[in-house]
Amino acid sequence: MTSPEQSIKMKDLIFVVLRAWRQIAVFALAGVVLLAGLAYYRSFTGGAVEAPGEEIVLSDKEIADITAASMGEDLEIAGYAEELDSLNKRLSSLSRRQEKSIYLTIDEKAQETISFEVVVEPEMPLPESDETYAQRKYFLGLDFLKLAKSDLFVNSIASKHSDGIEAVWLKELLSYELLDDNVLHLEIIGPDKETVRFIAEAARQFFTRDIREHLDVTYLFDVEIRNEKMKTGWNPEVKVERDRIKKELAEIRLAISEQEEAIDARLDQILEEALVSKIEKAEAEAGPPAPRPSRRKEMIKYGLAGAFIGILLAAFIAVFKATSQGLIWSPEDFADQVKLFYIGSVHESTSQENKKMGAGIDRLLTRLFYGRQRSEDPQRDLHYTASVLEGLTHDARLLLEAGDRYVLAVIGSGSQGPLDRLVQVLNGLDRLEAVSVEPDTAEGVKILSSAHGVVQLVEARGTRVRRAVHDLELSLSLGRKILGIVGLEII
Repeated sequence: MTSPEQSIKMKDLIFVVLRAWRQIAVFALAGVVLLAGLAYYRSFTGGAVEAPGEEIVLSDKEIADITAASMGEDLEIAGYAEELDSLNKRLSSLSRRQEKSIYLTIDEKAQETISFEVVVEPEMPLPESDETYAQRKYFLGLDFLKLAKSDLFVNSIASKHSDGIEAVWLKELLSYELLDDNVLHLEIIGPDKETVRFIAEAARQFFTRDIREHLDVTYLFDVEIRNEKMKTGWNPEVKVERDRIKKELAEIRLAISEQEEAIDARLDQILEEALVSKIEKAEAEAGPPAPRPSRRKEMIKYGLAGAFIGILLAAFIAVFKATSQGLIWSPEDFADQVKLFYIGSVHESTSQENKKMGAGIDRLLTRLFYGRQRSEDPQRDLHYTASVLEGLTHDARLLLEAGDRYVLAVIGSGSQGPLDRLVQVLNGLDRLEAVSVEPDTAEGVKILSSAHGVVQLVEARGTRVRRAVHDLELSLSLGRKILGIVGLEII
């Protein structure tokens, strides 16, 4: 047997809301106090209230126009923008070097180095020549040094590399020195032997062959490469340079962020000034502001709104609690849902010993929605119910042996008084023994096991669906016959 869904009728909803009149009064009072207090506070925060109208703001086009004009005309922003442009160029340059530089990829603990000397031997001048051999060798050595430092040299090396090394990164790997005897000393460094050997071979080709096309001399000369050396060594300057670039990049990014924030702050200031100017212009065109409504009227208006909100909130809480408790609102509907016979209903009037006004209001609401007149005798319903049960058990009692009695287990939850009175009335019938049972006890289960039939007493708005279904399932599991449902109304 599954627990049936209990629908709550409109009458029940209205009863739940009205029965929560205490909570409604508290919430309404709280809403009045809060919003009326807010209105009282607002009455001191200004001398006039703007007439209702559209809020004055800068449009997107106005913001765009003001921003564009400020970027070109405002001297403070122009200064920030110029500095920002310089920082961005420097950032781009350093970032490109950090990404592309061959020098920065060198392992400072294992730098590969090749060095050699380029010796130039010019032709001996004729006796009638104005030049001497020493002069020729000196000026030729200077020309070699000049071409070694030129872009022509590094471009020649870069053009020979299959992967396309950029000439600008080759310059970092080359160093030159003209020795005392006009001998050009060239040193090449790199991250690996393959790279330095390639650059050294391209350099040798340039100095022994390609350079002749770019020298303006009228005499012959020989070029010899000598004292070539290769070594692997330590170069701490590589790590120092890497750390310096990393630190400088961080500083530049921070400076760029500061410049952008400064520009944004200045633009915000300019936009705020433009908005103030627009508001002042609109106020001047609109005329003087309307006077503030009286404090008393504002407090009444806000207080009524607070009371309404409080009532709605209290009503919502009351309905939520009522619908989430899983109570049986109508015993007759519950009997229809579980497919059992609805025998009838009994009622009990609540005690009037509690003379408080709140309890009286609760009793009045219950009588208005569910009650009967207090002058009616509750015994009438009890005897009617007993007579129905007597008829339902008539055939079963005739089949009993002489001296045996039909045992009827009465299961009930809620008020104990009506249950005991029903049992008392049933026990007055011929050969019928009614027993009040609590199914969640060992004694109750024992009585159910020996009973001939079961009847369940269900209190409207007092018995939980889960509990009632559990008691019925227990009775069926024990093989007992369920005669029906008796409703109980407390009014």
